[in-house]
Amino acid sequence: MTESGIIGMLHLMGVRNMRVNSAGTGVQADCPFARWRHSDGMDRKPSFSIKIDNSEKSVGYCFACHTSGTLMQIVKDYGDLTYAENVIEYIWENENYKEEYRDKSWGRRLDWKKAKWLLGDEGRGIIAPTPIEEVVFDESKVATIPWDNIERFLKSIPQYVLNRGITKETAQVFRLGYDKRRLSVLMPVIDRKNRLVGITHRAIRPSETLPKYLYNKGFHKMNFLYGENLITQERGDIVLVEGQFDVLKVYQTGLNTAGTIGSYLADIQARKLIELLPRDSKIIIMMDGDVAGKKLTDIAYEKLKEKVPCIKRFVPEGKDPGDLSEKQIIELVNRNELK
Repeated sequence: MTESGIIGMLHLMGVRNMRVNSAGTGVQADCPFARWRHSDGMDRKPSFSIKIDNSEKSVGYCFACHTSGTLMQIVKDYGDLTYAENVIEYIWENENYKEEYRDKSWGRRLDWKKAKWLLGDEGRGIIAPTPIEEVVFDESKVATIPWDNIERFLKSIPQYVLNRGITKETAQVFRLGYDKRRLSVLMPVIDRKNRLVGITHRAIRPSETLPKYLYNKGFHKMNFLYGENLITQERGDIVLVEGQFDVLKVYQTGLNTAGTIGSYLADIQARKLIELLPRDSKIIIMMDGDVAGKKLTDIAYEKLKEKVPCIKRFVPEGKDPGDLSEKQIIELVNRNELK
Protein backbone atom coordinates (compact mmCIF):
# COMPACT_ATOMS: atom_id res chain seq x y z
CA MET A 1 0.00 0.00 0.00
CA THR A 2 1.05 3.59 -0.51
CA GLU A 3 2.32 5.89 2.21
CA SER A 4 -1.02 7.72 2.42
CA GLY A 5 -3.01 4.50 2.70
CA ILE A 6 -0.79 3.07 5.42
CA ILE A 7 -0.98 6.24 7.49
CA GLY A 8 -4.75 6.25 7.05
CA MET A 9 -5.02 2.66 8.24
CA LEU A 10 -2.83 3.28 11.28
CA HIS A 11 -4.77 6.44 12.01
CA LEU A 12 -8.02 4.46 12.14
CA MET A 13 -6.45 2.09 14.63
CA GLY A 14 -5.56 5.00 16.93
CA VAL A 15 -1.83 4.64 16.32
CA ARG A 16 0.36 7.63 17.14
CA ASN A 17 3.90 8.86 16.44
CA MET A 18 3.80 7.99 12.74
CA ARG A 19 6.61 9.03 10.43
CA VAL A 20 8.10 7.89 7.15
CA ASN A 21 11.63 6.50 7.57
CA SER A 22 14.65 8.29 6.13
CA ALA A 23 14.82 5.91 3.14
CA GLY A 24 11.19 6.52 2.24
CA THR A 25 10.53 2.76 2.20
CA GLY A 26 8.33 2.38 5.25
CA VAL A 27 6.21 4.02 7.94
CA GLN A 28 7.39 3.82 11.55
CA ALA A 29 4.89 4.15 14.38
CA ASP A 30 3.88 3.02 17.83
CA CYS A 31 2.89 -0.64 17.84
CA PRO A 32 -0.89 -1.11 17.37
CA PHE A 33 -0.76 -4.08 19.74
CA ALA A 34 1.33 -2.48 22.52
CA ARG A 35 -1.64 -2.44 24.89
CA TRP A 36 -1.85 -6.23 24.86
CA ARG A 37 1.58 -7.49 23.84
CA HIS A 38 4.15 -5.14 25.36
CA SER A 39 5.32 -5.75 28.91
CA ASP A 40 4.09 -2.42 30.29
CA GLY A 41 1.21 -1.97 27.86
CA MET A 42 2.94 0.89 26.10
CA ASP A 43 5.30 1.48 23.20
CA ARG A 44 7.76 4.03 24.58
CA LYS A 45 9.43 4.52 21.21
CA PRO A 46 8.18 3.78 17.67
CA SER A 47 8.86 0.03 17.42
CA PHE A 48 6.46 -0.85 14.62
CA SER A 49 7.37 -0.57 10.94
CA ILE A 50 5.29 -1.29 7.86
CA LYS A 51 6.66 -1.39 4.32
CA ILE A 52 5.56 1.02 1.61
CA ASP A 53 5.38 -1.17 -1.49
CA ASN A 54 2.35 0.14 -3.44
CA SER A 55 0.73 -3.29 -3.35
CA GLU A 56 -1.59 -5.12 -0.98
CA LYS A 57 1.35 -6.78 0.82
CA SER A 58 2.71 -3.95 2.98
CA VAL A 59 4.36 -6.27 5.48
CA GLY A 60 4.52 -4.94 9.05
CA TYR A 61 6.75 -5.91 11.97
CA CYS A 62 7.17 -4.81 15.60
CA PHE A 63 10.75 -5.01 16.86
CA ALA A 64 9.56 -5.09 20.49
CA CYS A 65 6.80 -7.73 20.58
CA HIS A 66 7.68 -9.35 17.21
CA THR A 67 4.14 -9.11 15.84
CA SER A 68 4.29 -9.46 12.06
CA GLY A 69 2.10 -9.95 9.02
CA THR A 70 0.70 -8.35 5.89
CA LEU A 71 -1.49 -5.27 6.11
CA MET A 72 -4.65 -7.36 5.86
CA GLN A 73 -3.47 -9.80 8.53
CA ILE A 74 -2.61 -6.99 10.94
CA VAL A 75 -5.99 -5.29 10.53
CA LYS A 76 -7.83 -8.62 10.91
CA ASP A 77 -5.86 -9.35 14.06
CA TYR A 78 -6.61 -5.91 15.48
CA GLY A 79 -10.33 -5.56 14.72
CA ASP A 80 -13.54 -7.20 13.62
CA LEU A 81 -13.02 -9.26 10.44
CA THR A 82 -16.29 -8.28 8.76
CA TYR A 83 -15.43 -4.59 8.80
CA ALA A 84 -11.66 -4.95 8.40
CA GLU A 85 -11.84 -6.09 4.79
CA ASN A 86 -14.05 -3.19 3.77
CA VAL A 87 -12.03 -0.62 5.69
CA ILE A 88 -8.83 -1.77 4.01
CA GLU A 89 -10.41 -1.47 0.56
CA TYR A 90 -11.89 1.93 1.40
CA ILE A 91 -8.49 3.30 2.33
CA TRP A 92 -6.93 1.62 -0.70
CA GLU A 93 -9.33 3.41 -3.04
CA ASN A 94 -9.26 6.78 -1.28
CA GLU A 95 -5.73 8.15 -1.29
CA ASN A 96 -6.94 11.46 0.18
CA TYR A 97 -8.17 9.73 3.30
CA LYS A 98 -5.28 11.02 5.41
CA GLU A 99 -6.21 14.68 4.86
CA GLU A 100 -9.97 14.22 4.60
CA TYR A 101 -10.42 12.64 8.02
CA ARG A 102 -7.37 13.89 9.91
CA ASP A 103 -9.37 16.28 12.11
CA LYS A 104 -12.35 14.00 12.71
CA SER A 105 -10.83 11.13 14.68
CA TRP A 106 -7.13 11.83 15.12
CA GLY A 107 -5.64 9.69 17.89
CA ARG A 108 -8.87 7.82 18.68
CA ARG A 109 -9.05 4.06 18.48
CA LEU A 110 -11.57 2.87 15.89
CA ASP A 111 -14.67 1.03 17.05
CA TRP A 112 -15.20 -1.23 14.03
CA LYS A 113 -18.90 -1.79 14.74
CA LYS A 114 -19.59 1.95 14.70
CA ALA A 115 -17.56 2.60 11.55
CA LYS A 116 -20.40 2.22 9.01
CA TRP A 117 -19.56 5.59 7.50
CA LEU A 118 -16.40 3.93 6.15
CA LEU A 119 -17.95 0.92 4.49
CA GLY A 120 -19.14 2.33 1.17
CA ASP A 121 -20.95 -0.03 -1.23
CA GLU A 122 -21.74 -3.46 0.18
CA GLY A 123 -20.58 -5.16 -2.98
CA ARG A 124 -16.91 -4.41 -2.45
CA GLY A 125 -14.48 -7.27 -3.05
CA ILE A 126 -11.95 -8.56 -0.60
CA ILE A 127 -8.22 -7.95 -0.87
CA ALA A 128 -6.67 -11.34 -0.18
CA PRO A 129 -3.33 -11.54 1.65
CA THR A 130 -0.41 -12.19 -0.69
CA PRO A 131 2.36 -14.67 0.25
CA ILE A 132 5.58 -12.97 1.31
CA GLU A 133 8.36 -13.57 -1.18
CA GLU A 134 11.83 -14.22 0.22
CA VAL A 135 14.25 -11.42 -0.56
CA VAL A 136 17.50 -12.71 -2.07
CA PHE A 137 20.54 -10.88 -0.74
CA ASP A 138 23.15 -10.30 -3.44
CA GLU A 139 26.39 -9.39 -1.67
CA SER A 140 28.01 -8.31 -4.93
CA LYS A 141 25.41 -5.56 -5.38
CA VAL A 142 25.62 -3.99 -1.94
CA ALA A 143 25.59 -0.19 -2.00
CA THR A 144 28.81 1.14 -0.48
CA ILE A 145 29.81 4.57 0.84
CA PRO A 146 33.14 6.29 0.09
CA TRP A 147 35.25 6.66 3.23
CA ASP A 148 35.91 10.25 2.19
CA ASN A 149 32.33 11.06 3.19
CA ILE A 150 33.06 10.53 6.88
CA GLU A 151 36.84 10.96 7.11
CA ARG A 152 36.49 14.34 8.81
CA PHE A 153 34.53 12.77 11.67
CA LEU A 154 37.16 10.12 12.42
CA LYS A 155 39.81 12.44 13.80
CA SER A 156 38.56 12.35 17.39
CA ILE A 157 36.84 9.99 19.83
CA PRO A 158 34.21 11.52 22.13
CA GLN A 159 34.76 11.21 25.88
CA TYR A 160 31.31 9.58 26.04
CA VAL A 161 32.77 6.44 24.44
CA LEU A 162 35.62 6.20 26.94
CA ASN A 163 33.23 6.80 29.84
CA ARG A 164 31.30 3.70 28.79
CA GLY A 165 34.37 1.52 29.32
CA ILE A 166 35.49 1.38 25.69
CA THR A 167 39.25 1.72 25.27
CA LYS A 168 40.83 4.05 22.78
CA GLU A 169 42.34 1.03 20.98
CA THR A 170 38.90 -0.59 20.53
CA ALA A 171 37.42 2.69 19.30
CA GLN A 172 40.18 2.91 16.69
CA VAL A 173 39.67 -0.70 15.56
CA PHE A 174 35.98 0.02 14.94
CA ARG A 175 36.88 3.43 13.48
CA LEU A 176 34.54 5.39 15.74
CA GLY A 177 34.26 9.13 15.26
CA TYR A 178 32.48 12.21 16.54
CA ASP A 179 29.91 14.38 14.78
CA LYS A 180 30.01 17.68 16.65
CA ARG A 181 27.03 19.15 14.81
CA ARG A 182 24.73 16.26 15.68
CA LEU A 183 26.41 15.66 19.03
CA SER A 184 26.67 11.97 18.24
CA VAL A 185 29.11 9.08 18.08
CA LEU A 186 29.66 8.09 14.46
CA MET A 187 29.83 4.29 14.12
CA PRO A 188 30.70 2.97 10.64
CA VAL A 189 29.12 -0.35 9.66
CA ILE A 190 31.69 -2.40 7.73
CA ASP A 191 30.79 -5.68 6.02
CA ARG A 192 32.90 -8.81 5.85
CA LYS A 193 34.46 -7.60 2.60
CA ASN A 194 35.70 -4.52 4.50
CA ARG A 195 33.35 -2.15 2.65
CA LEU A 196 31.67 0.80 4.33
CA VAL A 197 27.99 -0.11 3.94
CA GLY A 198 26.30 1.99 6.61
CA ILE A 199 26.71 4.88 9.01
CA THR A 200 25.19 4.96 12.48
CA HIS A 201 24.84 8.15 14.48
CA ARG A 202 24.40 7.33 18.15
CA ALA A 203 23.12 10.43 19.98
CA ILE A 204 25.09 11.28 23.10
CA ARG A 205 22.06 13.10 24.54
CA PRO A 206 18.94 11.50 23.00
CA SER A 207 15.59 13.22 23.51
CA GLU A 208 12.02 13.13 22.19
CA THR A 209 13.09 15.20 19.21
CA LEU A 210 16.44 13.48 18.74
CA PRO A 211 16.30 9.66 18.38
CA LYS A 212 19.02 7.57 19.99
CA TYR A 213 20.07 5.99 16.68
CA LEU A 214 20.01 7.44 13.16
CA TYR A 215 21.14 5.59 10.02
CA ASN A 216 22.07 6.83 6.60
CA LYS A 217 19.40 6.78 3.91
CA GLY A 218 19.22 3.46 2.09
CA PHE A 219 20.97 1.41 4.81
CA HIS A 220 19.28 -1.97 5.35
CA LYS A 221 20.60 -3.02 8.75
CA MET A 222 19.08 -6.51 8.57
CA ASN A 223 21.59 -7.39 5.83
CA PHE A 224 24.59 -6.88 8.09
CA LEU A 225 26.09 -7.72 11.46
CA TYR A 226 27.97 -5.04 13.34
CA GLY A 227 31.54 -6.29 13.72
CA GLU A 228 31.32 -8.97 11.03
CA ASN A 229 34.51 -7.66 9.41
CA LEU A 230 36.53 -8.42 12.57
CA ILE A 231 35.56 -12.08 13.08
CA THR A 232 38.69 -14.29 12.92
CA GLN A 233 39.56 -17.94 13.38
CA GLU A 234 41.92 -17.09 16.24
CA ARG A 235 39.24 -15.47 18.41
CA GLY A 236 37.07 -18.60 18.37
CA ASP A 237 33.46 -18.48 19.57
CA ILE A 238 31.14 -15.72 18.34
CA VAL A 239 29.16 -13.85 21.01
CA LEU A 240 25.92 -12.59 19.43
CA VAL A 241 24.55 -9.41 20.99
CA GLU A 242 22.06 -6.67 20.04
CA GLY A 243 23.60 -3.23 20.32
CA GLN A 244 26.73 -1.75 18.83
CA PHE A 245 28.14 -0.70 22.19
CA ASP A 246 27.61 -4.28 23.38
CA VAL A 247 29.79 -5.42 20.48
CA LEU A 248 32.56 -3.02 21.49
CA LYS A 249 32.60 -4.19 25.11
CA VAL A 250 32.54 -7.92 24.30
CA TYR A 251 35.24 -7.48 21.64
CA GLN A 252 37.58 -6.20 24.37
CA THR A 253 37.41 -9.59 26.12
CA GLY A 254 39.20 -11.22 23.18
CA LEU A 255 36.17 -13.06 21.76
CA ASN A 256 34.60 -12.71 18.36
CA THR A 257 31.42 -10.71 18.58
CA ALA A 258 28.62 -9.62 16.25
CA GLY A 259 25.62 -7.34 16.75
CA THR A 260 22.17 -7.63 15.19
CA ILE A 261 21.82 -3.80 15.14
CA GLY A 262 18.32 -4.15 16.56
CA SER A 263 15.93 -6.51 18.32
CA TYR A 264 15.67 -9.11 15.58
CA LEU A 265 17.90 -11.63 13.80
CA ALA A 266 17.09 -11.70 10.09
CA ASP A 267 17.66 -14.80 7.96
CA ILE A 268 20.47 -13.03 6.09
CA GLN A 269 22.22 -12.27 9.36
CA ALA A 270 21.76 -15.86 10.55
CA ARG A 271 23.32 -17.21 7.34
CA LYS A 272 26.27 -14.87 7.75
CA LEU A 273 26.85 -16.09 11.30
CA ILE A 274 26.87 -19.69 10.14
CA GLU A 275 29.32 -18.91 7.32
CA LEU A 276 31.62 -16.80 9.53
CA LEU A 277 31.74 -19.17 12.51
CA PRO A 278 35.33 -20.43 13.01
CA ARG A 279 35.99 -24.19 12.99
CA ASP A 280 35.26 -26.07 16.21
CA SER A 281 33.52 -23.01 17.66
CA LYS A 282 30.02 -22.14 18.85
CA ILE A 283 27.70 -19.15 18.87
CA ILE A 284 26.93 -17.71 22.31
CA ILE A 285 23.61 -15.84 22.25
CA MET A 286 23.77 -13.04 24.84
CA MET A 287 21.06 -10.43 24.35
CA ASP A 288 19.79 -7.60 26.55
CA GLY A 289 18.18 -8.43 29.87
CA ASP A 290 14.68 -7.23 28.99
CA VAL A 291 11.52 -8.69 27.43
CA ALA A 292 12.61 -7.93 23.86
CA GLY A 293 16.06 -9.39 24.52
CA LYS A 294 14.61 -12.64 25.83
CA LYS A 295 12.35 -12.96 22.79
CA LEU A 296 15.29 -12.28 20.51
CA THR A 297 17.31 -14.96 22.31
CA ASP A 298 14.61 -17.53 21.52
CA ILE A 299 14.32 -16.35 17.88
CA ALA A 300 18.08 -16.57 17.34
CA TYR A 301 18.36 -19.96 19.04
CA GLU A 302 15.57 -21.46 16.90
CA LYS A 303 17.22 -20.18 13.72
CA LEU A 304 20.69 -21.44 14.57
CA LYS A 305 20.39 -24.56 16.76
CA GLU A 306 19.96 -27.06 13.93
CA LYS A 307 22.88 -25.70 11.89
CA VAL A 308 25.68 -24.79 14.32
CA PRO A 309 26.51 -25.34 18.00
CA CYS A 310 24.93 -22.53 20.00
CA ILE A 311 24.13 -21.79 23.64
CA LYS A 312 22.16 -19.14 25.51
CA ARG A 313 23.57 -16.81 28.14
CA PHE A 314 21.32 -14.48 30.12
CA VAL A 315 22.32 -11.00 31.19
CA PRO A 316 20.86 -9.77 34.53
CA GLU A 317 17.44 -8.11 34.34
CA GLY A 318 17.58 -4.55 33.10
CA LYS A 319 21.20 -4.79 31.95
CA ASP A 320 22.88 -4.92 28.54
CA PRO A 321 26.16 -6.74 27.84
CA GLY A 322 27.70 -3.29 27.40
CA ASP A 323 26.84 -2.47 31.03
CA LEU A 324 29.00 -5.32 32.33
CA SER A 325 32.72 -5.32 33.07
CA GLU A 326 35.01 -7.47 30.94
CA LYS A 327 35.47 -9.84 33.88
CA GLN A 328 31.69 -10.23 34.28
CA ILE A 329 31.28 -10.90 30.56
CA ILE A 330 33.93 -13.66 30.63
CA GLU A 331 32.31 -15.24 33.71
CA LEU A 332 28.89 -15.07 32.08
CA VAL A 333 30.15 -16.67 28.88
CA ASN A 334 31.95 -19.46 30.73
CA ARG A 335 29.60 -20.23 33.62
CA ASN A 336 26.40 -18.27 33.03
CA GLU A 337 26.60 -16.64 36.46
CA LEU A 338 27.83 -13.40 37.93
CA LYS A 339 29.66 -12.99 41.23
